[in-house]
Amino acid sequence: MAGTSQLQARPHGALREADRIDTTDAAARDIAAVEDVAGLEPDTESPAEVPLAPARPDLPGWAGRAVARSRRDPFVLAGLLLVLVPSLAAAVSALRNPWIPTNDWALIELQVRQVGTSETPLVGVWSRFGWRHPGPLMFYALALPYRLVPDDRALLFATAAVNGAFAGAFALVVSRYQRARALVALAGLAVVQFGIGVDQLSDPWNPTILIVPFGLYLVLCVEIAEGRAWWALPAAAFVASFVVQSHVGLLQPVALVFVAALGLRWCLNRDRLVPGRRTLVASAVVLGLAWLPPVIDQVNGKGNLGRLVRWTRGEDFGPGMGVLTEGRMGPRRIVDSAAWLFDPAGQWLSRSRPVNVFGSLLLGEGRPLVLLWLPLALAVAVLLVRRLPADSPYRRATLIAAVLSVAAVVSVFTDLATAQGAPVFWPFRWVVMVIMLVLVTLGWAVAGVLAHHFDWIDRAKAPGGPADDAARASRGASLAAGLFLVTGVAAPVALATWHGSVGRQPLQDASAPLLRLEPIVVADARQHDLVVANTVNKLNDKDLALPVILERAGIDWIERDDPDAVGHMGYSVVPAGALNDPLVASALFVGEVELVGRSGPPRPGEAPNSELMVLRAETEEFVPLDEVAESLGVLPAP
Repeated sequence: MAGTSQLQARPHGALREADRIDTTDAAARDIAAVEDVAGLEPDTESPAEVPLAPARPDLPGWAGRAVARSRRDPFVLAGLLLVLVPSLAAAVSALRNPWIPTNDWALIELQVRQVGTSETPLVGVWSRFGWRHPGPLMFYALALPYRLVPDDRALLFATAAVNGAFAGAFALVVSRYQRARALVALAGLAVVQFGIGVDQLSDPWNPTILIVPFGLYLVLCVEIAEGRAWWALPAAAFVASFVVQSHVGLLQPVALVFVAALGLRWCLNRDRLVPGRRTLVASAVVLGLAWLPPVIDQVNGKGNLGRLVRWTRGEDFGPGMGVLTEGRMGPRRIVDSAAWLFDPAGQWLSRSRPVNVFGSLLLGEGRPLVLLWLPLALAVAVLLVRRLPADSPYRRATLIAAVLSVAAVVSVFTDLATAQGAPVFWPFRWVVMVIMLVLVTLGWAVAGVLAHHFDWIDRAKAPGGPADDAARASRGASLAAGLFLVTGVAAPVALATWHGSVGRQPLQDASAPLLRLEPIVVADARQHDLVVANTVNKLNDKDLALPVILERAGIDWIERDDPDAVGHMGYSVVPAGALNDPLVASALFVGEVELVGRSGPPRPGEAPNSELMVLRAETEEFVPLDEVAESLGVLPAP
């Protein structure tokens, strides 16, 4: 390679003091990038961790300029902006369409609204197993953008903003790479966004909001394994905390991938296994702040972390939800579910859907032979960079990504084996990012081989030769990068944004009639100094929308199981079809239950039986409204 012999001829120590340069982060990355281009082995010490690093006055002038230009590469910059478009579209859609949440989404909004108050949450989202997920970072992240827009649009907008921030961080990390390597990673993220759909980028449900952050965590682990960026470890500490606190099921994937990254760092740079003081201090501060709220709850609150630990040992905290919380998958079911999850044309390209059984989305069953593509893809990637000439940065990145991919794939099987209850789909949505990592690994291998044979693929290479050859090489590089940008990044983004799920909302069939009921409920509730609503019993998921409606309107309300609820007016939402039940009609006739209002017949595009009505009841001794509805035949017995 041009300039390699000169670079290797002079040892680092043979420089006078005047030739030394400041080791700012940018300078350290420049040196590392130049050594990558030259095919040199990494130094025994991290450039970012030593106080001084020798300058390289003998470097060809094009090398330093190429490193600087790589950060202003118009094609990488265009790819960075393109992967933000789906989140932007989701945010705009949220601002255009009001929404009222039900079920878990309503509970999430209530906790986001509590951030910054005396009731700021210290733990995570409620789980059907009787405990809460580890921490509240998800609520804290959503709280700021939530307060920037009107309440009826705030939660979906805030989620799109958070996903946009994580997607932007992903793009910034990979934009530091060589052009081809950066574009391959950006294409991977673009295809993921196409596969899951734009509507999922504004979905605040905890199994969904962690998908893009987990992808960011994977590329940060690549940085940790390479050992060049001091900030990678504290950044990974924050993202890992966000992901695990959002859903405890990500603990195994996060831990296994991190252990693999540390093992790679030890193998590649044994003298740099222990990071510098700045890295360790920053990581400790991030972890301390991120996990302080759950620790406070453990010491002075309900001890949620302790409940989680005891649950893993077999103690049951569940509310008696039957098959949803009992039993585990057998070996054959684990393999079939993994085959379905890893289908490269499934979640990755939005070609498969979960099995809907009585409203619960279950994992599908794939053919075990489908799993063979994973080891084949990784084996091809490793063989390409080991057997064929490939540029050093690509070779190292490919081998690192291949090992991390193996760790991530193993974590999917361990997660499936330890999952408890019905084989529901939602805790495994993150697997799409593992597919992305495997395919990006293969893409980096191909790009590395091509970059070695065609000097013009990466701008960080000197074209050399006559001026005409240099001009042709520059045009060839631009054409290749442009074609890949259009087909690999722009096309998935366009399909996801303009022909995808923009405008679709979580539980939209319930939101539309609730929006029509909202002014009726607010007007009636304002006539009372205190009203009763329900967030404790989850059997009637529509009931959970009432506290959100009341909170948004600034109306004081009290929980249905509070002793002070006795004698106050309580509300419940039930399907309008319950009026045809003789028991409901009788209760309305004798005045035990009052009809406050109805949402009206379904509008075009709404489900046929989506009409809802609001009931009001007042008793001397308060009876929970879900029990009233159950006794009236509105809800099935648990």
